Amino acid sequence: VVVLVVATVRIVEQLRDTSLNWKVRAAAIEELAHYTEQLVASGGGGGGGGPSRAAQQQQQARAQGLSAYAGPLVDFVIMLLGDANFKIALITLRILSTLAGVLRLAAKPYLRALMACLVRKLGDNKVVIRQANMRVICKLMMVLTPKPVLDLLLSELGHSNWRIREEIVNTCIV
Repeated sequence: VVVLVVATVRIVEQLRDTSLNWKVRAAAIEELAHYTEQLVASGGGGGGGGPSRAAQQQQQARAQGLSAYAGPLVDFVIMLLGDANFKIALITLRILSTLAGVLRLAAKPYLRALMACLVRKLGDNKVVIRQANMRVICKLMMVLTPKPVLDLLLSELGHSNWRIREEIVNTCIV
């Protein structure tokens, strides 16, 4: 977690500066994705019978450590999700999925803000973004149980965008 916090200072500066070359920003978001995926991989449990008790305790400790920074991190990731750059939005969805897996129940306080942003992305023109978005929503349902996620999702069923309404129904069917 300390490595993630130290590394994100530089990464955040690169990602916030929209005047930078898109390649620099794309490399920064890739690096952020790498660090968040390391949170999951480092506690792995590579055996066939699922993670060991020690690995589960490590993951729980990482989640508790990360939950102290979860608010600003989730806010930052939500900001990145609104980025016009396709690659940044797509990798941001991958980061959100990873964070949902690490934070588990600690993600619940941020669910309303996350779902508001994810619902907007359901109307994206690119199929790849919509599919990645649906995977994040499904991951949130697995982590937090479907009811709170579906309640927020179904509250947007009257949205003015037809594609968002269609994707909400598709998500409920999945």
